[in-house]
Amino acid sequence: MHRFLVPSSALRGSGTTLAGPLAHQIGHVLRLRPGEQIVLFDGSGSEVVSEVSTVQGSTVTVRFQEWRENSVDAGVEVWLFPALIRTARFEVMLQKVTELGVARITPMVTHHTVVRPDGSAQKGMLSRWGSIVREATEQSGRARLPIVIPPLSFAQALNVALQADLVCCCALDQANDFRPLFGTEPLQTVALLIGPEGGWSQQEVEQVQGVGVHLVSLGRRTLRAETAAIAACAAVFCLAGAWNSGGSVD
Repeated sequence: MHRFLVPSSALRGSGTTLAGPLAHQIGHVLRLRPGEQIVLFDGSGSEVVSEVSTVQGSTVTVRFQEWRENSVDAGVEVWLFPALIRTARFEVMLQKVTELGVARITPMVTHHTVVRPDGSAQKGMLSRWGSIVREATEQSGRARLPIVIPPLSFAQALNVALQADLVCCCALDQANDFRPLFGTEPLQTVALLIGPEGGWSQQEVEQVQGVGVHLVSLGRRTLRAETAAIAACAAVFCLAGAWNSGGSVD
């Protein structure tokens, strides 16, 4: 069943009328017809199974059938703090960590960060990132839209990360294992700091050590920054038990 993110205002009453690009996608790209079912959600956690009533020109009307809570995102919240990297690689990472279930994504500008967008470029990036995250949320069956924060400095990001129950910084030259950090007590929030292509500076390593952040390894292999982010998120969800109920591959 196709899933679509819509504004909260569209999910009132017994049905709604969709217009613009979404209506075009439903009626002209997917060629859905009256009687077919779709799922609408607003990114807050609930969703409604709906039936297409009419497809006319640039509008599509639907009738709400069944409201339901979506439990796909139940469990640990992962807050990802990736250093900015080259655009194409960063966007792949955004898509994949959204599919995995990340709750918050806060890009960082670190000492070795090459990509440093200014005002106008940053505005365009945020719009593009929002589209990627929205589409990945629809595809993966989630009903909660990850929060994407405008880029922060390393120091600012670290202060935000410290609000999590567990904070891990992935570093190539560390021998510390993820696994002992996940005991019998469930964690509500886990923050992951991922460096850029050039890795962390010595000053940044000293900063995280000074505030009690756990330096952890992702193994002996040298991973690209986007691969490290995806792998770290997958490891956390697995170790926290978020995959115990299984899932599906699309």
